[in-house]
This record gives sequence, C-alpha cells and structure tokens, in this order.
Amino acid sequence: MKTIRFGILATGDIAARLADTIATVEHAEVLAVGSRNLEKAEAFAKEMGEKYGLLARGTTDIEEAVRAGDIVSVAASPVKPIT
Repeated sequence: MKTIRFGILATGDIAARLADTIATVEHAEVLAVGSRNLEKAEAFAKEMGEKYGLLARGTTDIEEAVRAGDIVSVAASPVKPIT
C-alpha cells in the first residue's frame, strides 16, 4: 500500500489531536510540521517521533510543509493569519 504523507501546520492542542489520529492510520508518515516558531515546530516533531514513531521535521517554511504532504492540515484557529 502507498504511504500517505502528512504535513501539519501548527503545534498546539488541535495539532496534537491530529497527530493522535494520524498515528492510527496505516502507512502514514508526517514529513513536516510548520510553525512561525522553529523551536516549537522542532519540539512538536520530536514529540511525535518519541510518542508515535512518526518521523517529521520542524520548519518555519510553510510552503515546504505544504509540499511535503499528500494531505496537509491547518490544525489551528489562529488570531493572526498564517502567511
């Protein structure tokens, strides 16, 4: 079966719940976690790896995160638009 690649834009509670769900999908992998804050993106990616074995990298390059996935989720309700 084909691997389903995910990109996640955000690092908060909604993104964590999304990661919980992605971890249940057979043949799923998360390639990128996008955030305005690189430290938060990298920490979230590391946590997903430790908790679920999902390998991801954190990035502030939103286009990179979007290109990385077959499915991309904006897992936030931002006050300020993601640009």
